[in-house]
Amino acid sequence: RQTLGDEDSMKRDADVEPGSRESDALLLTLTLCAVAAKPLDGSNDEYKSHARVLAMDLVRQLLEGPSASIWLRRWRERLRKPLCVAVLRAGAGGVDRNGAVRAIERACLKVEGSNPGGSVGANGPNPKVAKALAPLRALARAAFGAMVIRARKSYKREIAALYPALALAPLEDAAGVAESGAEGDLDHQLVALRLVRKLASNPQVLVDVFVNYDCDLNGENLFEATVKTLAGAMTPGKGPRQAVRNGALQCVLAMVQSLRVWHARGEAGGDNAGDDNA
Repeated sequence: RQTLGDEDSMKRDADVEPGSRESDALLLTLTLCAVAAKPLDGSNDEYKSHARVLAMDLVRQLLEGPSASIWLRRWRERLRKPLCVAVLRAGAGGVDRNGAVRAIERACLKVEGSNPGGSVGANGPNPKVAKALAPLRALARAAFGAMVIRARKSYKREIAALYPALALAPLEDAAGVAESGAEGDLDHQLVALRLVRKLASNPQVLVDVFVNYDCDLNGENLFEATVKTLAGAMTPGKGPRQAVRNGALQCVLAMVQSLRVWHARGEAGGDNAGDDNA
């Protein structure tokens, strides 16, 4: 079975002729990524926050488009860092209170001197800014899910770096909160569960994650980590805790169903492991 490639085995981007339509499209995509990744600053401007949300939504729509697998692969070297930084920062909701975003950027994406942006003021963004940024985390995870489905071969290392932060970290926090009896960020946990369920509901994607990460001696055990995290999130509780538990259970059921479908399909059923097609 062929495994997914990595950046050492990928060809360089095709040349883009300056002034061409392709050049304009690439420039627009890079600009949207830059706006979506823009850190919060002292102005605490809700209009800038709306711009970030709009840019992230446009990036999501591009990634969900019919030609996404083609241009993601073609422009990989130019898009790899800007796209991943935009998704990572937006996935954190526009803030980096504990330095986790910057650590991933430096260690995994080799981004130096970055400023993901901390919370504005001692108590974080004001209510208007917080409201403007509310859709950002869900949009980022929708964009990341599309990237996994459309370009998991071309962006294997980047997916391994971003997946724990976007899909698992909020649920691990939920498990810790449940043990302490405190209230967690329910919205953050639910958007993470939606991402996991989206990927778990795709039989080919789920099997590719297992084969090309957990079965890779040098890869991250993403499948195993997902199962363990979901198990930890299924702690019984009431109110918000029950919603998280139900969501985690739905993810596990989706994984089981996808594995059954893939097994029934059989090896002769058109297995395209690592294919960047949707």
